Amino acid sequence: MTRVCLVSGSARGLGAAIAERMAEDGYAVVGLDVGYPSSCDLSTLPAAAAPGVYPVHGDVSDRAAVLALVDVVTERFGGVHVVVNNAAWIHYAMLPDVEEETLDRMIAIGVKGMVWLSQGAAKAMGSDGGSIVNITSITSTTGFPRATMYGALKGAAASMTRQLAVELAPNGIRVNSVAPGFIPTPGSLAMVDPAGVDRRESRTPLRLATPRDVANAVAFLASDQSSAITGQSLVVDGGMTISL
Repeated sequence: MTRVCLVSGSARGLGAAIAERMAEDGYAVVGLDVGYPSSCDLSTLPAAAAPGVYPVHGDVSDRAAVLALVDVVTERFGGVHVVVNNAAWIHYAMLPDVEEETLDRMIAIGVKGMVWLSQGAAKAMGSDGGSIVNITSITSTTGFPRATMYGALKGAAASMTRQLAVELAPNGIRVNSVAPGFIPTPGSLAMVDPAGVDRRESRTPLRLATPRDVANAVAFLASDQSSAITGQSLVVDGGMTISL
C-alpha cells in the first residue's frame, strides 16, 4: 500500500518544503491550501497514488471541505498515514491594535483547521496507527513583542499536541510537534525588516534554520524511527531559545 501524507498550508514556505520532503520519502502527498489554483479540486486526485505532491485548493477552516478531502483520499489511495498541520494565518500586532476580524481568521485557520484535519485523520487512521505532526513555534514558550495573537495560537497547538497524544495513543496514533524559530521564508521576511533579521541571526548560536531543516524534523517524527515518541515538541531554532 502506498503511504499517504496530508499537509495543510503546502503551497509555499514551510508547507511546500515539508510536502517535497515527504514525497522524497516515498509518500503520496496531498497538499491543501487556498493558495493553489481553484482548478485543483478533489477531481484532480488520481485513482492510485505514487510518490509526488497532489495540490488541492481548499480552506482548512472549512470543516466540511476538510472531512470530504480526507474521505476522498482514503477512498482513492487506501488510507491516511501521516498528517502535518502546518496551515496558519500570521499577523503580528501590539495589543491595542488587535482587531476582531483578524483574530477570528487566525483562530479559524490555526486552531479550528488543526482540529478538523486531525479529526478526519484520526477517523481515517482508525486503529491502524499513524502520525500527526503539528507545526507550532518557539513563540508558544517565549515572549516577543507584537506576537501575542500568534503565540497564543501556537500555544494552543502545542497543548493540543500533548492532549491528542494521550487520547489517540490506544489506536497507535502518535502526535508530536515541531517548533521552528525564525525561518527566513517569504512570508516571515514580509513582516520582519532587515534589521530584525540581523537581530535574530545575532541571537542564534548555531545558524538560522531553513525550511528544509523543519521538513527534516517532520520527516523524522513521521517515520518509524520515532515509533516510541509521542506528545513531544522538537525545537528547530539553531539554539535561539537556549540563548535568550
